[in-house]
Amino acid sequence: MSLLSAFSGNSFYYFNDLHIRVMNRICLFAILLVFASSSFAYAQAKAREVSGGVELGFPNDALEDAVVFAVGLSARYEKGFSRKTSWLSEAGVILFTGKNGGGPIISVPVQGGIKYYFKGGMKGFYGMAELGIHSFSGDGASGTNFSFAPAVGYHFNKVDIGLKYQTISSSWISASYATCRVAYIFSK
Repeated sequence: MSLLSAFSGNSFYYFNDLHIRVMNRICLFAILLVFASSSFAYAQAKAREVSGGVELGFPNDALEDAVVFAVGLSARYEKGFSRKTSWLSEAGVILFTGKNGGGPIISVPVQGGIKYYFKGGMKGFYGMAELGIHSFSGDGASGTNFSFAPAVGYHFNKVDIGLKYQTISSSWISASYATCRVAYIFSK
């Protein structure tokens, strides 16, 4: 019996109906889990903040041949879900200055991640990891690629200073750059 004939006739419709019912139950469970965890997180930790920062970056790997350094602006929203852990979302604009007469490259990173404070209470030393995308344009080309960034930093009362190693990956190239972000915290 071939694979195609196995999915023809009534057996396919039974399998398809069963598959849909199982997927509906899994989706319902996932939705209930999200609501329950968000309610628990809101009750446990209401700390949240918005920050705006300036970034200075230095390229590595493939970017090192094309650009000298990078400057940028970023905005970050952070919300605690436990005493030592918070989730965050971050977006920004980074300008890479061209090397050897090449034009500038503009990058728009959009990432989300998790931050762990070693002291707790959204202050002191922290470690962080972010996942997201980087959209690039410049020198007649553009594209959007997957990105990952581990980071460390220190969170003062109204200032956040962090060091991040950004890795950008696509099917044909891998590039990275290190940044230092100094941010002012607008709300706490």
